[in-house]
Amino acid sequence: MSWKFAALLAFALAAYAQPQPGSTLLYSECSDTSQIARVLQSSDTVAVRHSFSGGSQACYSVSVTARDGQITEGFLLGAHHPAIIEFERQQQSYISRTFSPPAPKKASPKTQARARQHSHTFWNPFTTHSGTK
Repeated sequence: MSWKFAALLAFALAAYAQPQPGSTLLYSECSDTSQIARVLQSSDTVAVRHSFSGGSQACYSVSVTARDGQITEGFLLGAHHPAIIEFERQQQSYISRTFSPPAPKKASPKTQARARQHSHTFWNPFTTHSGTK
């Protein structure tokens, strides 16, 4: 194999791996340096299972169904695909419904505490209890 043919082949593979406008790369792992499993078009059916965040961009675990019915599982990086954008919108809607702050309590007028009146007499140690006064 000549070096010109190898360079042309490498250039063709690099051009194929680059996403075209309206397409997204499906990776085998949650890293942009991992192997590319497939190039997705926006028309592919994508089911988002869950997302990971904490890296340079969010990673989404997805299941992709192609037009021919072949199912491929992998990871999408970033929120560029329409299914990812819809997934994020649903997550934000769920969070705002579920974790909304409690409604403020109405302030009730405070009643002043009354002083307690004692009805019993205290024991006096200096009185006699002999029955005579």
